Amino acid sequence: MIKKFQFRLEQVLRHRANLLEMKERALAEVEAQLVRERRVLAGLLELKAEVLAELANLQSGEFIREERDIYQHYLDWLGEEQARETRAISDLEALVEAKRSELVHAQQDHKIVERLKERQHGAYVQEVARADQAVLDEVAGTAFARILREAGDVPKGVG
Repeated sequence: MIKKFQFRLEQVLRHRANLLEMKERALAEVEAQLVRERRVLAGLLELKAEVLAELANLQSGEFIREERDIYQHYLDWLGEEQARETRAISDLEALVEAKRSELVHAQQDHKIVERLKERQHGAYVQEVARADQAVLDEVAGTAFARILREAGDVPKGVG
Protein backbone atom coordinates (compact mmCIF):
# COMPACT_ATOMS: atom_id res chain seq x y z
CA MET A 1 0.00 0.00 0.00
CA ILE A 2 1.43 3.36 -1.04
CA LYS A 3 1.33 6.18 1.47
CA LYS A 4 -0.70 9.30 0.89
CA PHE A 5 1.29 12.09 -0.81
CA GLN A 6 3.00 14.26 1.75
CA PHE A 7 5.16 17.21 0.71
CA ARG A 8 8.00 17.42 3.20
CA LEU A 9 8.43 21.19 2.63
CA GLU A 10 4.75 22.01 3.21
CA GLN A 11 5.60 24.25 6.18
CA VAL A 12 8.12 26.15 4.04
CA LEU A 13 5.47 26.56 1.34
CA ARG A 14 2.92 27.86 3.86
CA HIS A 15 5.51 30.22 5.35
CA ARG A 16 6.38 31.60 1.93
CA ALA A 17 2.68 31.96 1.09
CA ASN A 18 2.20 33.94 4.31
CA LEU A 19 5.21 36.14 3.48
CA LEU A 20 3.82 36.70 0.01
CA GLU A 21 0.46 37.75 1.44
CA MET A 22 2.17 40.13 3.89
CA LYS A 23 4.20 41.69 1.05
CA GLU A 24 1.03 42.13 -1.02
CA ARG A 25 -0.70 43.86 1.90
CA ALA A 26 2.32 46.09 2.58
CA LEU A 27 2.45 47.16 -1.06
CA ALA A 28 -1.30 47.85 -1.09
CA GLU A 29 -1.00 49.98 2.06
CA VAL A 30 1.83 52.07 0.63
CA GLU A 31 -0.03 52.48 -2.68
CA ALA A 32 -3.14 53.62 -0.79
CA GLN A 33 -1.05 56.09 1.20
CA LEU A 34 0.43 57.38 -2.07
CA VAL A 35 -3.07 57.93 -3.47
CA ARG A 36 -4.05 59.85 -0.32
CA GLU A 37 -0.96 62.06 -0.50
CA ARG A 38 -1.60 62.79 -4.17
CA ARG A 39 -5.14 63.85 -3.26
CA VAL A 40 -3.76 66.13 -0.55
CA LEU A 41 -1.34 67.66 -3.04
CA ALA A 42 -4.15 68.16 -5.56
CA GLY A 43 -6.20 69.84 -2.84
CA LEU A 44 -3.32 72.15 -1.98
CA LEU A 45 -2.83 73.07 -5.62
CA GLU A 46 -6.54 73.75 -6.00
CA LEU A 47 -6.56 75.87 -2.83
CA LYS A 48 -3.51 77.81 -4.01
CA ALA A 49 -5.21 78.48 -7.35
CA GLU A 50 -8.31 79.73 -5.54
CA VAL A 51 -6.24 82.01 -3.28
CA LEU A 52 -4.34 83.39 -6.27
CA ALA A 53 -7.63 84.06 -8.10
CA GLU A 54 -9.02 85.79 -5.03
CA LEU A 55 -5.83 87.80 -4.69
CA ALA A 56 -6.06 88.85 -8.35
CA ASN A 57 -9.62 90.08 -7.74
CA LEU A 58 -8.53 92.07 -4.70
CA GLN A 59 -5.64 93.65 -6.58
CA SER A 60 -7.99 95.03 -9.21
CA GLY A 61 -9.46 97.28 -6.55
CA GLU A 62 -8.03 99.10 -3.57
CA PHE A 63 -5.63 96.83 -1.78
CA ILE A 64 -4.46 97.23 1.80
CA ARG A 65 -0.88 96.32 2.54
CA GLU A 66 -1.83 94.21 5.59
CA GLU A 67 -4.19 92.13 3.45
CA ARG A 68 -1.44 91.57 0.91
CA ASP A 69 0.92 90.45 3.70
CA ILE A 70 -1.68 88.01 5.02
CA TYR A 71 -2.22 86.57 1.52
CA GLN A 72 1.52 86.40 0.94
CA HIS A 73 2.08 84.62 4.24
CA TYR A 74 -0.72 82.15 3.41
CA LEU A 75 0.67 81.56 -0.09
CA ASP A 76 4.14 80.96 1.38
CA TRP A 77 2.66 78.42 3.78
CA LEU A 78 0.79 76.72 0.91
CA GLY A 79 4.04 76.59 -1.06
CA GLU A 80 5.85 74.95 1.86
CA GLU A 81 3.04 72.43 2.25
CA GLN A 82 3.11 71.74 -1.47
CA ALA A 83 6.88 71.13 -1.32
CA ARG A 84 6.44 68.87 1.72
CA GLU A 85 3.73 66.86 -0.05
CA THR A 86 5.86 66.60 -3.18
CA ARG A 87 8.75 65.20 -1.12
CA ALA A 88 6.38 62.81 0.67
CA ILE A 89 5.01 61.61 -2.68
CA SER A 90 8.52 61.13 -4.02
CA ASP A 91 9.48 59.12 -0.93
CA LEU A 92 6.32 57.04 -1.22
CA GLU A 93 6.93 56.36 -4.91
CA ALA A 94 10.40 55.06 -4.02
CA LEU A 95 8.86 52.97 -1.24
CA VAL A 96 6.27 51.56 -3.64
CA GLU A 97 9.05 50.46 -5.97
CA ALA A 98 10.95 48.86 -3.08
CA LYS A 99 7.79 47.07 -1.87
CA ARG A 100 7.03 45.93 -5.42
CA SER A 101 10.55 44.52 -5.69
CA GLU A 102 10.12 42.70 -2.37
CA LEU A 103 6.80 41.32 -3.60
CA VAL A 104 8.35 40.04 -6.84
CA HIS A 105 11.11 38.35 -4.84
CA ALA A 106 8.56 36.77 -2.48
CA GLN A 107 6.51 35.58 -5.47
CA GLN A 108 9.62 33.95 -6.96
CA ASP A 109 10.50 32.26 -3.67
CA HIS A 110 6.94 30.95 -3.31
CA LYS A 111 6.83 29.75 -6.91
CA ILE A 112 10.08 27.79 -6.49
CA VAL A 113 8.70 25.74 -3.62
CA GLU A 114 5.33 25.42 -5.35
CA ARG A 115 7.00 23.99 -8.48
CA LEU A 116 9.00 21.58 -6.34
CA LYS A 117 5.75 20.38 -4.76
CA GLU A 118 4.16 19.95 -8.20
CA ARG A 119 7.17 17.92 -9.41
CA GLN A 120 7.16 15.74 -6.31
CA HIS A 121 3.41 15.21 -6.64
CA GLY A 122 3.88 14.26 -10.29
CA ALA A 123 6.56 11.74 -9.31
CA TYR A 124 4.22 10.40 -6.61
CA VAL A 125 1.40 10.00 -9.14
CA GLN A 126 3.75 8.11 -11.48
CA GLU A 127 4.87 5.87 -8.64
CA VAL A 128 1.25 5.12 -7.73
CA ALA A 129 0.47 4.38 -11.38
CA ARG A 130 3.46 2.01 -11.63
CA ALA A 131 2.41 0.24 -8.42
CA ASP A 132 -1.18 -0.05 -9.68
CA GLN A 133 0.07 -1.42 -12.99
CA ALA A 134 2.27 -3.96 -11.20
CA VAL A 135 -0.73 -5.13 -9.17
CA LEU A 136 -2.88 -5.33 -12.30
CA ASP A 137 -0.13 -7.28 -14.11
CA GLU A 138 0.13 -9.67 -11.17
CA VAL A 139 -3.66 -10.17 -11.10
CA ALA A 140 -3.80 -10.65 -14.85
CA GLY A 141 -0.92 -13.16 -14.79
CA THR A 142 -2.51 -15.10 -11.97
CA ALA A 143 -5.89 -15.12 -13.72
CA PHE A 144 -4.30 -16.22 -16.99
CA ALA A 145 -2.43 -19.04 -15.26
CA ARG A 146 -5.65 -20.14 -13.53
CA ILE A 147 -7.51 -20.18 -16.84
CA LEU A 148 -4.77 -22.25 -18.43
CA ARG A 149 -4.74 -24.67 -15.50
CA GLU A 150 -8.49 -25.09 -15.73
CA ALA A 151 -8.24 -25.67 -19.47
CA GLY A 152 -5.45 -28.19 -18.95
CA ASP A 153 -2.93 -26.24 -21.08
CA VAL A 154 -0.48 -25.28 -18.41
CA PRO A 155 2.83 -24.31 -20.00
CA LYS A 156 5.99 -25.36 -18.21
CA GLY A 157 7.01 -22.98 -15.43
CA VAL A 158 3.56 -21.28 -15.14
CA GLY A 159 1.24 -21.84 -12.22
